Amino acid sequence: MRKNSCIAKEKRLNATKSCVANENRYHLAIMMLSQLPFGEFGRVTHIEGGHGILRNLNQLGIHVGDVVSLASRGAFRGPYLVLVHGMQVALGRGVVAQVHVDHLAVTGKATNHG
Repeated sequence: MRKNSCIAKEKRLNATKSCVANENRYHLAIMMLSQLPFGEFGRVTHIEGGHGILRNLNQLGIHVGDVVSLASRGAFRGPYLVLVHGMQVALGRGVVAQVHVDHLAVTGKATNHG
């Protein structure tokens, strides 16, 4: 049983390393939602915590696999405003720290031909 836990820990450590995917269009890096730069997008990879936090986030529309973005943060370490499914949701610092995301930063610049 100990060997499996060591393998799982090694997989988590390898998952936190940066990798290039989708034909070099996106750079993926796992981080906490609170570390995501404002205005950039991330895909929820997993949520730490018990049934209560999972239930609350599911009711707010935040699930594993959803694309989210940080819109703003309240003054004096206040709540974070998170964009998900076109809605703005306010989450406390503790909740935001338990949500882990893959940072999706487009490496190529978009051009407007129109």
